[in-house]
Amino acid sequence: SEIQAKSEAEPEHGMLEDISADLEEMKPEDAEGSPGWSIKVYGDEGVYAAGDATKTLRVVAVRSTIWPGAITVAKGTKFANLYVGYGMKCGSLVGPQKESGLPLSGTNPMLPLAPDDIMDEPKDFEENEEPNPIQDEAESDKGDVDEEQEEA
Repeated sequence: SEIQAKSEAEPEHGMLEDISADLEEMKPEDAEGSPGWSIKVYGDEGVYAAGDATKTLRVVAVRSTIWPGAITVAKGTKFANLYVGYGMKCGSLVGPQKESGLPLSGTNPMLPLAPDDIMDEPKDFEENEEPNPIQDEAESDKGDVDEEQEEA
């Protein structure tokens, strides 16, 4: 069947893998990290003395760009995982595949796409002369309405 063929074509992955290897084939050459994940650090950058140890108030947030709504937040040794969504992959937040240019396989095209790049300003139209040349007016009888010429 088609599903079994797709399953066999997928490379085998270990039980636990580093997230930097996620979507490695879609990663641009000059990019760091994984296109499947967005990692940001929030909060105070200070390091404070707390007894014999040091303490920081920074929080790390890891978001999935494939599964919108999946987030992990960590502070020190504590962490929390949260997923709020429809259980469908979204390929529009990840760039297209390098070889085919198609969105990520197995994703739902119904989810909203990331907005396109802003367009450049359109070129100005070229101005043209008036369609009725001045010499045609010289042959006119200067009336409000020109009479139609009779054909011979």
